Amino acid sequence: MMVACNETTKTKNELTSQDSCITDSVGRDSFLKTNASLLTPISQAKGTLNVTLRVGDFKTYNPTLLSKEIAGKAMVLASQILNSKEFQDEVNNLDFAYKNHCTSCGGKRESRKERIEGKTVLDSLYRNADVTLDLTIQAGRCGGALGATCPNTKHISSNYKSISCDMPNLPIELAYAVHICHEFAHTVGYCHTDHKDDVAEKIGWIAYYIAVKMNTKPSNS
Repeated sequence: MMVACNETTKTKNELTSQDSCITDSVGRDSFLKTNASLLTPISQAKGTLNVTLRVGDFKTYNPTLLSKEIAGKAMVLASQILNSKEFQDEVNNLDFAYKNHCTSCGGKRESRKERIEGKTVLDSLYRNADVTLDLTIQAGRCGGALGATCPNTKHISSNYKSISCDMPNLPIELAYAVHICHEFAHTVGYCHTDHKDDVAEKIGWIAYYIAVKMNTKPSNS
């Protein structure tokens, strides 16, 4: 199962910028069908771009389940995913609808025919070499929203049970790292669209498949 995100409806035709993530294995699997390179063995090669994510202010509803130490490990893993050649190559090969651009939760977004190139997305993600993010961990529920992040802010709110249920095949530090990669796209100014042409969603999917491969132990045979 994998991360995908719904937006909260403000009016019939206007969507908010705030992220509300739910399970969507169908969307993830469909993405994989057109990006089969994600199935190839993981490479240890680093990309040409680099960012280091760090934990700033940290609040958690249950330090036994998701502590600041685990969050720190997740930030290291998220940085490894983002800095991998595999991640950067995958994003560079994509393009997205212009309406992914946004400046605030609930703000108006401009729709243009021009597309956002993958290189532009990469430039946004690696604009700053060192990024500190404030994290809040809430309980959540299985099948519910994974988290919420307003664009151009440094605060990520995450729901523990939602994340752990959505990616049960990954240890919590890796599942949380995937979630962080997705939410990081919001912090640099990308909001959700229609799930078919979505920057943050596809970044989350790419991060997920890399995380799965990171978690696969080599066979001893």
